[in-house]
Amino acid sequence: MKLALSGKDVISSSETARMLGISVSSVRNWVRHGFIESVSAGNDYVFRVNDVVMLRDRIEKGDLKRLSSRANKIKSSKTFLPDELLGSQKSLKTVSYISDFIVESGIDRDLAMFMISLNLLYREGLIKGFDPGEIFNRDLPSSGGRVKLHSLLNEWKRKLMRHNPGEALQLLDIELPDERNIAGAIYQSILLEGDKSRLGSYYTPDFIVDNISTRLAEPGMLFLDPCCGTGQFLLSFAGRIGEPENLYGIDVDPIAVNVARVNLILEFKEMDFIPNIYCHDSLVDLDESYLFKDIPLFPEFDVIAT
Repeated sequence: MKLALSGKDVISSSETARMLGISVSSVRNWVRHGFIESVSAGNDYVFRVNDVVMLRDRIEKGDLKRLSSRANKIKSSKTFLPDELLGSQKSLKTVSYISDFIVESGIDRDLAMFMISLNLLYREGLIKGFDPGEIFNRDLPSSGGRVKLHSLLNEWKRKLMRHNPGEALQLLDIELPDERNIAGAIYQSILLEGDKSRLGSYYTPDFIVDNISTRLAEPGMLFLDPCCGTGQFLLSFAGRIGEPENLYGIDVDPIAVNVARVNLILEFKEMDFIPNIYCHDSLVDLDESYLFKDIPLFPEFDVIAT
């Protein structure tokens, strides 16, 4: 059945489950019990966004007693798909599939983003002569053309050694969309709403970021984003500034910091470097000296994103 509604008006079962804080199987049960109506024929359920929002509001208000036990879960454990970070409906569906797999498999978020990062680096040819699936058995080599990158990945991996990679290894084989910050979009999609609030992790839409960098970025300038997340501003300014050593970032979330580092490495594929991105709370407890411990003179930034 071909829907007359546009893709903006309807969402899939997985996206509906995410908005309601339940599983996809629960969505199907709720259809059978008449709590929500699918607008598609067959078992490939599709729902009007307005219907889902109205149902969520009724649950939170306690109007549906049978479902009201979901209200607290919805408030604390819902996630959402960051469509402002993605360029197409196809990418949105792929991210939805990946995030559902990570959440439903109970994969640690740090481990998941490590595997996603390995996937991207391997796809771009920045990991050669080494099977990424073997990284939990042995370190990436400390010689060759990517010494600094390998050092960064080995350090990240060692923090994850308490985890059994298990199902997370499947993330190495998924074909990821060709988006500028696909890792960041996936990370946003698996963060619980409560964690977003705690971390202040609400990302600026790309079109706003690009508009700012178009107006302000110039070759060779120094740029700092003190709350950089997975690096949206850093990536947008990178292409116009052209020098990775002129880009600085800080974030309180260690997973986001590692993803941002990988993003910048992917942006400057021909160079082996450790990005100037640091894990710290820039809003509450900033000691700027740690940013510039290897620089004799404190730099004057041309642009600060804040």
